[in-house]
Amino acid sequence: MPKCLSANSIGLKGVGYVGKGSVVSIDALTTTTLLNYGELTVSALRKLTFTNIGVFYLGVGPYLAMGLNGTLDYETPGSDTKDKLLFGKDNDVMKFDAGLYFTTGFEFRNRVTFNIGYALGLNNIASDPQRGSGTTVVKNREFLIGLGYRFR
Repeated sequence: MPKCLSANSIGLKGVGYVGKGSVVSIDALTTTTLLNYGELTVSALRKLTFTNIGVFYLGVGPYLAMGLNGTLDYETPGSDTKDKLLFGKDNDVMKFDAGLYFTTGFEFRNRVTFNIGYALGLNNIASDPQRGSGTTVVKNREFLIGLGYRFR
C-alpha cells in the first residue's frame, strides 16, 4: 500500500487568455458568440502525496476575468454575418466576469499531469440591451480537461 502525505497551499493558479462562448439556434437562425477574456485564478489546494505514484490535489478559489475581444456570428441558410462583439453596459455583454473555480488533478512521478476543472460564473454579464430584449441573466460556465507535462 502506498504511503500518503498531505499538505495545504494557497496560491496563484494561473493568469491566462481564456476563450468562452455559446451557440444558440432558434428556427433558421444560429448565433455563435465567442468571448475572449484575460483571467486571473487563485486556488486553495489540498495535496495528497502518494510517494510511489505522485501527487493528487483538490482545489477551490475565485477567478476574475476582463473581456478583451469577441465576435458574434449570425448564420441562416442563405447568409452568414460576423460582427465584432462590444463589451460594456450599453453594448453586447458586460466587460467583467467573476466566479468560483473548482479543480482536481494528479501529477505522476514522471511529471505527466491530468486535471479537470469547473468554473462557475457568479457575475451576470447580460448588458442593458440584452435585459431589455428579455434575456435577463447570462452567466459563464466552463468545464476543463487538461493533460500536460510539468517541466522543472
